[in-house]
Formats: sequence, structure tokens, C-alpha cells
Amino acid sequence: MIYNKVCKECGKEFPTEKKNKDFCCRPCYRKNYSNRHREENFPMFRCSGCNGSIQLDFYPDKEIIKWEFFICPICGKKRTGI
Repeated sequence: MIYNKVCKECGKEFPTEKKNKDFCCRPCYRKNYSNRHREENFPMFRCSGCNGSIQLDFYPDKEIIKWEFFICPICGKKRTGI
């Protein structure tokens, strides 16, 4: 039986014989895999105000402007120091 599926990465419709196939091609699978695992590599931030820690969703050394104006989402305190 042939199934018409929609690729989870690019949104293109593709035919397949497998029910559990989610991607139309290997590059789409790799791109999705990279995007899913990229979040695990972001650094943790420990707030000096509330002593809470959160997982950042960016790299501070690559997105300097975002890091300079970073505010703790837990307590609302502006980041201090470098």
C-alpha cells in the first residue's frame, strides 16, 4: 500500500510504502535531527539575583547583543557581569 505523507521538515508531500516514514529525503532528516539536538548544546545561565538556572536558547558568544540585554525570565533581573 502506498501512503501520501507530508515531510516534517520541508512540508513537501511524498509517497511512501512505510507508515512511520516522516521525511521525504535524507537531507531533511539530517536537518531535523540537527535542529532537535542543537538545543542540548546551549549553555546554562545561573542568575545572581534569584539563583535560578535556565537553559539558554542561544550562544552568548555568537549573539552578543542578545546576551548584553538578557533578562532573567524567572526574576526579571538584568544580567550583570561578563
